[in-house]
Amino acid sequence: MPHNEEADEVKDSIRLEDDAKDVTHKNPFGRTSVPTWFWEDPTRSGNVLTQDGITQIAYHKYKAGDYTHLDNFLNPFWTYCTEKFLPMSMAPNMVTTLGGSACLIAYLTTWYYLPNFEVREGETVPAWLLLGNAFAVFLYYTLDCMDGKQARRTGTSSPLGQLFDHGIDCFGNLSQMSVAESILLHGPSRHYLTAQLGLQTAFFGAQWEEYYTGTLPHSYGKYFGVTEVNYGLALVTLISSLLDNQFIYSQTLQETLYPILPIALLPVNKLEPDTFVTIFNSILTTPLKTVIANLWIASTTSIIFGSIHRVAKHIGEVGHFLMALSKLVSPMLVAYMALVVLPEEAILQESRYISIASGLCLCLITIKVIVLSMARMAYASIQKDIIPAVAVFGFIAYELEHAERRRLTPLGLTFVLQVLCVWYLVRIFYWVSIASGQLCERLDVYLFTIKKKKKKSN
Repeated sequence: MPHNEEADEVKDSIRLEDDAKDVTHKNPFGRTSVPTWFWEDPTRSGNVLTQDGITQIAYHKYKAGDYTHLDNFLNPFWTYCTEKFLPMSMAPNMVTTLGGSACLIAYLTTWYYLPNFEVREGETVPAWLLLGNAFAVFLYYTLDCMDGKQARRTGTSSPLGQLFDHGIDCFGNLSQMSVAESILLHGPSRHYLTAQLGLQTAFFGAQWEEYYTGTLPHSYGKYFGVTEVNYGLALVTLISSLLDNQFIYSQTLQETLYPILPIALLPVNKLEPDTFVTIFNSILTTPLKTVIANLWIASTTSIIFGSIHRVAKHIGEVGHFLMALSKLVSPMLVAYMALVVLPEEAILQESRYISIASGLCLCLITIKVIVLSMARMAYASIQKDIIPAVAVFGFIAYELEHAERRRLTPLGLTFVLQVLCVWYLVRIFYWVSIASGQLCERLDVYLFTIKKKKKKSN
């Protein structure tokens, strides 16, 4: 009797689906593996995913949150661009990589002109740089919306695409904040670091929410979401390239609003001073760039608390929710060390490298929660990967503020932070390459090219 390969594949599929269900039923939370503080699910030497985890990923189904009106409006545009400009031979992950490359080029170019988030003496931010950054943000997000359509168009949708897509988004956050800084020009300050780490923590919170609820949020209702933020940033950057942004964003809020609301603002200055007037005037005399940064920080904070509220509502039981909440300890600890523990001297001297080191650390633990969410594996509350950043930031703080004899020179501070950045780049590459290799082998796909399907025969 001839061997029926197609029938065997169906049987294997049914068996693996049953295995995935069995693994899920072992989970007390309904989706993820047994909660843990320090140790994650054991794997074979050289791997980062268990066999059960790979099986779960093979049958993982991505579930997005609500789409905004702008998403629905632009959907035909993204579909048209996919069908018009992308060849059928292009793998979806390659589309994602092209978008990520635009972010990388924008970041490196901006880094050259703003080495420590401030222009060199006697120089200004070139208009062409802002114009290029605007195009890079637009291209990145447009391709980010096209890769999924390319996957469905070519019949190559897989959980590997979600890992790659959201993994690139982690790095995109760093580039987008750098683009915003090229407009606002805060200089080396805690304001920029707070805005960046707030965004990355909010992004981690969204992945953490998916870890427990199975749904990844990317909007607040129907009117504001990720699409509005990205295209809004591109539009503002484009407009700023035509204006004197250093002058505009350095003006106070009162100077900015006066041409629009002169009648409303003038009487305030004539009132007798009291608490309300003092507070109101202090707000009006705040530079516009600081107001924008504070609004951004408030927005990311509200996003984090929104994720916490939805996870609490989904889990229900207080004990399980507190264990879930402990998963936020790692990103919060990194942000605390960078924003509170590091002294002002270190931030003024090396804001760029502190930004990169802490940002890459958060990228790594966010990528891990993305993958382990799909694998329904345990994600440790205290991630061992934050130890180098916590240790280095603690060492810098001690040397600059508490050591009886300072041994850390300015050159030494730069070197220590550069080594930390390289460490996290290598660690991310290692972890992602191992995970991708395991998934490519299990799903029988290539990472950057479309694998030709073998012809089936009885």
